[in-house]
Amino acid sequence: RNCAGVLGCGAMLRFARICGWDGDDEEWEGEYAAVCETFSVDMACGIDQEKFSEMVRHEAFKGYCTENEMREILLEDHAKMLRMSRKSDIDWDMTPLPGNLRAMSRMRSRRSSAG
Repeated sequence: RNCAGVLGCGAMLRFARICGWDGDDEEWEGEYAAVCETFSVDMACGIDQEKFSEMVRHEAFKGYCTENEMREILLEDHAKMLRMSRKSDIDWDMTPLPGNLRAMSRMRSRRSSAG
């Protein structure tokens, strides 16, 4: 089982905090377990891009957001990382990986053909 390129408990906590989660780490572990159970995700492996996309489009999901809202979240997070790198002299490579570009392209193609 390949668990590379997935969002685990910590990465999902970051997303949850962006969406307004204000509980502590222990509470999040329980919430993450519930999310994984609801969306049939193997907790040990994490949430892949396809499942995450399904989750954020599900209106009952607490992290639900439209495509434009997700774009804003990503842009704000990207800007935050750049500001942090300037403060700490870290050279972040923010270049998208080719695999991510292919996956994003497939998602756009599916959306275009569905609409």
